[in-house]
Amino acid sequence: MRVQWPVAACLALLSAQASAACRLGAVAVLPLRMEGGHALFDADVNGKLARFILDTGAFTTMLKRSSAERLGVSMSETGADSYGVGGSRAIWRGRARHMRVGNMNADGMMLGGSDFLDKVSESGPDGLFGMNMMAAYDVDLDLVGQHAIIFEADGDCHKPAVALAPPLYDVRLVPVANNRVAEMDVGVDGKTVRAEIDTGSPHTVMFRSAAYRLGLDVSGLRVAGHQMIGGVGPGKVAAFRHVFSKVVIGDLTVNYMPVDIVDQAVVTGKRVHVGSLLTDDSDGEGGGEEMLIGADFMQKVHLWISNSSHRLIMQFPAQASVLPK
Repeated sequence: MRVQWPVAACLALLSAQASAACRLGAVAVLPLRMEGGHALFDADVNGKLARFILDTGAFTTMLKRSSAERLGVSMSETGADSYGVGGSRAIWRGRARHMRVGNMNADGMMLGGSDFLDKVSESGPDGLFGMNMMAAYDVDLDLVGQHAIIFEADGDCHKPAVALAPPLYDVRLVPVANNRVAEMDVGVDGKTVRAEIDTGSPHTVMFRSAAYRLGLDVSGLRVAGHQMIGGVGPGKVAAFRHVFSKVVIGDLTVNYMPVDIVDQAVVTGKRVHVGSLLTDDSDGEGGGEEMLIGADFMQKVHLWISNSSHRLIMQFPAQASVLPK
């Protein structure tokens, strides 16, 4: 299928039945609200209200340190750093006595801590809801209907089995040792790049090293409307807009897809360029992503991360999910 970009999201509510070969049971329905390109929802940490960004690009669930204190989560230093766009931040660690997300309950949940979100106003999010809470489930990312639905898959789930109406398209996820994020190989103007599904990124971005490998002269691009993009690190990086002629994700082809080309933070140690396949990934922790598929894409193409079948299923035109009863 070929998609002419941009597309209008279809808001029609259609019922669908999951494959009989795989039984799906909803364990959490998270009402989302979009703020600043981020999908936010409310959770309970130690009996107190906490606001999280749904972040499939985050390896673990994290709190900003000021929120950890308010929520009664004691943090201690780990000596490790988290690397990403804008540089690096020190990582802390703490344990929540109790955490409830929808109908999901966890006692003694280990949480990461950092000050990378402290630059956000006090009324902003308290943390990132990462893949350590979602990797054992199938996740319906319904940014059209503003819900995330977390399903437990039971039965013969070696093939995609989703509670979405067709037409559906899919791509196999790439297994990465010790990494829970959803990664895949996609075709961009005839070449292959490694992409990650990242609801924590408001924009779909490609790192500069990948753009160079594709033969793109970044110096000739116009600056994106938002100009700068922030991330884990304390700084922001320049964003340049480019429209790629053809992006192929499994059996879905998107024509004329806008992508922000961003600079990369240079760090010490084995990791030379964050988000580049040029990194040394011998530690098996990932870090080789060249492209982040952001929330802007997910508001046009409805995504389902099927960890049970190791696939990403895409619904186009995007439709709102039928909420479980």
